[in-house]
Amino acid sequence: MSEKTSSENIDSDRIDFIDTANSIMNAIQVALGKISQTEMMKPLSQSLSIISGKFGSVTSLANLMVKYRNGTDTASDWLDASSDITALFAGRHPYGAALATILGIASFLASEDAQNMANAVLEGARKYGIVDPHSGEWLLPPDSLLPGLGGDASGPSKNPAQKIFSPVILDLDNDGVETLSLDAGIFFDHDGNRFAERSGWVAPDDGLLVLDRDDNGIIDSGSELFGDSTWLENGELAANGYQALQALDSNQDGVLDGNDPLWQQLQVWQDRNSNGRVDDGELLTMEQADVASIGTGYQNSSRVDGQGNAHKQIGIFTRTDGSTGQSADVWFATDTRSSRYNGDASLTEAIRALPWVQGFGNLADLHIAMKNSEPLKALVMQFVADPQAAKNTGLIQEIMYAWAGVSEIASNSRGAYIDARQLAVLEIATGSGYRNETNDTTDPLQNAAKTLQNEYQRFAAFTEARLLAQTLYRDAFDLIRVEIDADSAAVSLNVAAFEAHLSALKGSNMIQFLQLSSTLYAWFEYQPSFNAIRDRLGIPSNRIFTGSEADDVLTGNAANDFIVGGSGNDILKGGSGSDTYIFNVGDGQDTLFDNRFYFDEVDVLRFGEGILPEQVRLSRTTSTGWSNHLILSIADGSDCVTINNFFDSVSYEIERIEFADGTVWNPAILKAMLLTVTEEADTLWAYNEGSEIHAAGGNDRLTGVDGNDRLYGDEGDDTLNGGSGNDLLDGGAGDDVLTGGWGKDMLAGGTGNDILNGGYGSDIYLFNAGDGQDTLTDNRLYTEEVDILRFGEGILPEQVHLSRTFSAGQKNHLILSIADGTDRITINNFFDNVGYEIERIEFADGTVWDLASIKARVLTTTEEADTLWACKEGSEIHAAGGDDTLKGLDGNDMLYGDEGNDTLDGGSGNDLLAGGAGNDVLTGGWGKDLLVGGTGNDILQGGYGSDTYLFNAGDGQDVITDNRLYTEEVDILRFGEGILPEQVRLSRTFSTSRSNHLILSIADGTDRVTVNNFFDYESNRIERIEFADGTLWLPEDILNYTEHGIALPVTEAADNAISFALLKQDISLFLADGDGDDSGVSEVVTPLATAYNSPESLRSIAGY
Repeated sequence: MSEKTSSENIDSDRIDFIDTANSIMNAIQVALGKISQTEMMKPLSQSLSIISGKFGSVTSLANLMVKYRNGTDTASDWLDASSDITALFAGRHPYGAALATILGIASFLASEDAQNMANAVLEGARKYGIVDPHSGEWLLPPDSLLPGLGGDASGPSKNPAQKIFSPVILDLDNDGVETLSLDAGIFFDHDGNRFAERSGWVAPDDGLLVLDRDDNGIIDSGSELFGDSTWLENGELAANGYQALQALDSNQDGVLDGNDPLWQQLQVWQDRNSNGRVDDGELLTMEQADVASIGTGYQNSSRVDGQGNAHKQIGIFTRTDGSTGQSADVWFATDTRSSRYNGDASLTEAIRALPWVQGFGNLADLHIAMKNSEPLKALVMQFVADPQAAKNTGLIQEIMYAWAGVSEIASNSRGAYIDARQLAVLEIATGSGYRNETNDTTDPLQNAAKTLQNEYQRFAAFTEARLLAQTLYRDAFDLIRVEIDADSAAVSLNVAAFEAHLSALKGSNMIQFLQLSSTLYAWFEYQPSFNAIRDRLGIPSNRIFTGSEADDVLTGNAANDFIVGGSGNDILKGGSGSDTYIFNVGDGQDTLFDNRFYFDEVDVLRFGEGILPEQVRLSRTTSTGWSNHLILSIADGSDCVTINNFFDSVSYEIERIEFADGTVWNPAILKAMLLTVTEEADTLWAYNEGSEIHAAGGNDRLTGVDGNDRLYGDEGDDTLNGGSGNDLLDGGAGDDVLTGGWGKDMLAGGTGNDILNGGYGSDIYLFNAGDGQDTLTDNRLYTEEVDILRFGEGILPEQVHLSRTFSAGQKNHLILSIADGTDRITINNFFDNVGYEIERIEFADGTVWDLASIKARVLTTTEEADTLWACKEGSEIHAAGGDDTLKGLDGNDMLYGDEGNDTLDGGSGNDLLAGGAGNDVLTGGWGKDLLVGGTGNDILQGGYGSDTYLFNAGDGQDVITDNRLYTEEVDILRFGEGILPEQVRLSRTFSTSRSNHLILSIADGTDRVTVNNFFDYESNRIERIEFADGTLWLPEDILNYTEHGIALPVTEAADNAISFALLKQDISLFLADGDGDDSGVSEVVTPLATAYNSPESLRSIAGY
């Protein structure tokens, strides 16, 4: 036995096994010795030959294993194969081969001692591996027996189209070209990258056409076959095997034969033992293979044989006896993820002492990769030095990138949806590149990127678990043993001791239990044959989520998850399933999002040691909308847990809160605890099923949710919100804010100045004498809703005075003042929109005011100065005496100023404004308005729209300001009966700057109309001036007269189109007159008998 090393982290047992493969071999010799001591084996004992820990060589492993599987193997077969042990370990499938060897030895162990010895050998090989003492290569890496037990590990996948490689095969036995399937476990380096891929293969009785291009005596890559991996002289790969053959057809006669220079170098490889390696006697000359010539032509074929290999091109070859046989370019199904490294695999003792992880695809095993990368080796050594810190800091990511050699790739170089380094790791580990078939690029789109990221995380977790199992959790994983069954000689895993260890951890340290369980799960990744073990240990897939010291976001899935945020302020999302959340002292401020999909799910929040029930204080807070949360604050610290939406729906509840002392709280207990009130300011929430809450003293906040709640504010300035449901809100004493929300609610502010918001639904507001000055805001969503203000005893209809006030913009309020006191109710925005109206006001004596009654009372006028507003739907208002202000809104209003100096504003709509007596100001606003100033000196402003201004004899000196927004608008000044065209004298005056006005003075009196800015902008002009006799003046007529002295037209409206032409003929006469008096130009007057003195006539003119 070799001298033991003093390297750190290497125990003495491991030194024995790593340094000395001979110790393992000697153990096997002892086991074989046990075999020879049995009665059945004594006759063969003298045939057993073991020299220097190695075995002699007789027959091939393949033949022996066929016999073993069939149950026909004998002791003699094993003795014959004993000398081939070393070759066995280094063969095409070393892990499985080593296991099969030990299994074969164990099958002859009759005594208990022999079986124990075999188990010891097997366990030593599993834990410490077997190394070739000459080359330093692993014959059996540590832990590799486990993948061998479960068959080849599948490795990561990115779901590519299955890759295929093609060589030309010759039908040597004249029964058709035959192949082996991918499942035969044969590996060959088709693409020449030093990784032999798992591949379909040629059957033993047919042969591959080959050319040893590097003269090394073996065929070790696809470039030495004839297929799509053959390089042509132009530097390109052949499209198929026959194109590669054609390149050797020097005389271009369509046949390869002795006339071609390279014919003598061609060989036929008949892989008789189907190991993908050239063994003695397998390379045949063309003559030995009975091949005289090979045709280079072919026909395309769609045939796929029963082994899953495609015969895409079919040709013929000629045998030496003149007969012909079939050749075929067969495209082998290939799994590039499953591979064997064909490069130098010798290792130093230092590397062998580090953890080993199996590689896949074009990713060599971790030991081989470390041999070629010092940075990777340093990272792995860092992991070994402190695996817990490495786990917490995510060192595995750096290891993964260094292992694949992709650390320097820019993370954003493969599009916006994936880290390019992670995609590169997958491409290397699967042995093929990624291509997006949607846009024919190598950048994955969002959905594909998510799938690829998930697969990368699986691979990283597998790698980390393998490292942890050989470092941090070494003692625990050593409890898993590989054993041989004495009766069946089957090799299996014994996990009883490991399971007992897990069970003990679950009761004493839940976090360690979860960490070890999650490691075990990832350790078995890519090994579906071990799913039964995971199920038995109660570890279903993807159910354990552990955070770091940072602020983590952990998201579970539909399984029964265990979620441990650890320190930091974490967000934990269990999703559906019965989830368990673990929280310990110092874990920070975590937020839980849970969702129950089925009623039998039970979610648990489990507090660890050091958190007692009396240390936990419950409270409730809300986010946007109706979502509301349960907060569990841990006394004497900043730790707390927020369970989001706990009170929003039963599906978001945590069904059990468990303490280490055995105390359990369920939702019913939690809700009862949360409704406990004090004389301080409490925040209390009702529950979805409905609650009755009395707040007692303090300025409290009571909030209902979906149920029919009864909320009593009692003393203090309280805030009550009913939420959904038909609720009763009673503010009690104090200045309260009550919000009904959705539903048919009853709101009683009580004493104090309260704010009542009924919300949607048919609501009832209660108001009693002495209740103060309340403000109501109501919202009607549906027309059938009826909201009611109900006065209590002691408030009579005659005591209630209605008025109206305004806030910003057009919003305006209804005020109901109670006589002989300070009580008052303001209904916000009552006149702004029907949705804000209170449809009924009810009194205790049975009196009911409907909307019409309410609005009529608000529009009652006096002989004093009143301010009256029309309703949105349009109103008719007579102001009577006094200097009144009348304002319209959106409807078609009829506003009469009557006596006094009044201000009338039509707002939007087609309005009629009649100033009556006095100096009035009339503003039409938007719409087609009719403005009648009446007697007095009035200011008339039509605003936008086609407006009409009426002026009668005796109406005084009015000023018109008009604005045209659209060219199609036509504004009219219409003179009444008694004002003839010849009585109207035009003149022009100027204001500041360029504004200048048109003045129409009525002869024989003081009446006058001034049209402001008529000559300044077209938009300020009056488009038509009409007289009662039918005469019509247009703007061009006014301009011709004022600027050129052209007489005004005297024709009737029907002849307007030619008035300008007729007057132009007499232009010289008008200019020569020179006296400035052109009122006589009209000789034709058609009387227009129209009276403007009554509302009925005004309605007719305005179109009402």
